Amino acid sequence: MTSTPVVYLAAAIDQGEAVDTRRKAKEALLAHGNAIFDPSGGWSVPKFGKPSGSLQTANFALLDRCDGLFAILTPDVMTVGTILEIHHAIDCGIPTVVYGPDLKPSWALSFLDLTPHKYLSEAIDDLKGQIDV
Repeated sequence: MTSTPVVYLAAAIDQGEAVDTRRKAKEALLAHGNAIFDPSGGWSVPKFGKPSGSLQTANFALLDRCDGLFAILTPDVMTVGTILEIHHAIDCGIPTVVYGPDLKPSWALSFLDLTPHKYLSEAIDDLKGQIDV
């Protein structure tokens, strides 16, 4: 790859978030020479807003322009959007890695042929290997 890879950082943003985990992942991805698109900084919605599909549709359009997806899953935060983004990336052939340090084995992720990484460095190395191929 000749240009700087752009990685979409998927993690819970509307059902609570693991702020420290997201920050560490973003710093590590940047240190490995990636540009990061983090949708958590792109959207602000009113507390009692009426959800629609428009934000997820926009996220998919942005994801389609990225070189890879780095997803963070934690067992204590329900995140439908991140799961949708993982599935979309796989369907589109976008290199995808899941970092889930506290996740138990998942039948659903197994269906997508993904095994969550317990260690951040391993997850980043996996994604780098997929993008550089």
